[in-house]
Amino acid sequence: MRSFVLAVGLIVPGFTSSLAAQGSFPPAYPLDVWKDKEFTARFLGNYGQVADVEPKITDDERTVLTQFQDLMAAGKKDEAAMALKQAIQPDGKGSGIFEFTLAQVAVERNALPAAAGLYKAAILKYKDFRRAWRALGYVLHQTQDYPGAVKSLSTAIRLGDNDPVTYGLYGHALLSGKKPVAAEQAFRMALMFEPDKNDWRMGLIGALVEQSKFAEVVALYDEMIRDQPENTDLVQRQAMVLVTMDETKRASENLEILARAGKLKGKDLRLLGDVYMRDAQAALAFHAWKRAYETEEPRDNAAALKEAELLSSADARPEAREFIRTIRDTAKDSLAAPQKEQLLKLESRIALAEGKNDEAAAIMEKIVEANPLDGQALLLLGDHYLASSAREKAAGFFDRASKLSDKDTQSKAFQRLGRLLLEEQKFSDALLRFKSAYAAKPSAQLQKYVVDLEKHLQKKGK
Repeated sequence: MRSFVLAVGLIVPGFTSSLAAQGSFPPAYPLDVWKDKEFTARFLGNYGQVADVEPKITDDERTVLTQFQDLMAAGKKDEAAMALKQAIQPDGKGSGIFEFTLAQVAVERNALPAAAGLYKAAILKYKDFRRAWRALGYVLHQTQDYPGAVKSLSTAIRLGDNDPVTYGLYGHALLSGKKPVAAEQAFRMALMFEPDKNDWRMGLIGALVEQSKFAEVVALYDEMIRDQPENTDLVQRQAMVLVTMDETKRASENLEILARAGKLKGKDLRLLGDVYMRDAQAALAFHAWKRAYETEEPRDNAAALKEAELLSSADARPEAREFIRTIRDTAKDSLAAPQKEQLLKLESRIALAEGKNDEAAAIMEKIVEANPLDGQALLLLGDHYLASSAREKAAGFFDRASKLSDKDTQSKAFQRLGRLLLEEQKFSDALLRFKSAYAAKPSAQLQKYVVDLEKHLQKKGK
C-alpha cells in the first residue's frame, strides 16, 4: 500500500512564490508615482510623525529630499540617487533617511543585497527605525535569509508594526526555521487583518500540519472550499489530511463527488483509489485506478502495475485480471519488456491462487521463453511440475535456476534439488546440494541442516 506522507510543501504548495507575486515585497516606488503631489507630500513629510519609531529629519535633509523628488519626477533616477549618496554623512551622523530612501531605490532595481545593506545602515543611525526594520525583514525574506528575516520582522512588530504582511512573512520565516508554534500565532495575527488572504491561510495550514493539528487543518480547508468551490486542489489536499486522520470515508466522499462531476483525472483519481484501498474497498479502488489510467497523459505504467499487484494481494483477483487486460490493451507498445514480464508473472500468481495450475504453468513457460535467465519463473515452473508429479521435469528447471548468477536463486534451487534427492534417499548427493545452497547464501538454518545430514550419514556408515 502506498504510504501517505504529509509535508508542508505538499499541503501548502507555492507559498513563497505566491507571496512574492501578491505584493509581499517592500513597495518599490514606480516612476510615475513621483509625479503624484499627494504621494510627494506623504513621502517628504511623514518621517517625523511617529516620534518613537521614525528618525526626525532636519531642514537640510528635507531640502535634499526635495531635490531628490524633483530629479525622480524628471526621470533622472541616477542623478537623484547620486544626490542622496553625496549627502550621506559618515561616522553615524544624520537621521538615516537618505540610506533608507536609497534602499527603496535599490529595491526598485532588484538590487536586494545592496538594499539590505542600506537598510542596516539606516538602522545603525536610528535603532528604532520601524519602517527600516520592516523593509529589511521583507528583503531578507525575499532572499531566503529566514533567520535574519525573523530578527528584523520581530523587531518591527515589537516597535508597533501591525501590518498583516509583516505578520504573514514573519510566520513564514518562523515556519521555514522549524518553529511552527510561533508561526501559527503569526499567521493568526495576519488573518485577523486579512481573513480571506490565501497566503496566510495556507501558511497557517502549514504550521498546523507541522504540529499534527489535523482537525484544525480540515476546518480551515472547509472554510477555503466554501470560498473557492471551484478549486479542486483544495478538496484533494483536504482528503489527504482526512486519510492521515483515518477518516477515509469522508475523504473518499469528497473525492468521489469531484470524480462524478468529471473534475478528477489522473493523479487525483489515483488518490481516490488509494483511499478506497486503505479502507479495504478493493472493487471501488479498482474502478478509480482504472479511470485514472485511462484518462492520464502520459500513462503511468509503473503505477498501474503496482496497483494491479495490490488488487491481487487483496484477493480481488477478478478486478486484478480486468486491470491487467486494461493495462495491456491501453499501453500497447509503451510497456517496457520488464513490465510485460511483470504482467505475466502477476497473471501466473493469480492463476495459481485460483487453482488453475496448468494456466499458470503456460504463462510461466512464456516468461522463461522470453527470458531464460528469470530465476523466479524457473523456480515456479519447477514447483508446478513437482506438484504435478513430473519430478524429472521439475529437477530440470531447478538445475537451470542453480546455474544463474543470483545467489538467492542459486540457494533456493539447490535446496529444492536437495529435497528431491532426499525423497529418493540419495543422502550423499542431497548433502552436496545443501552445502552448495549454504555456500551461495549462508544461513543458520541451512548450516544446521547440513550438520544434521552429515551426522545421519555418519551413523548410517557405522
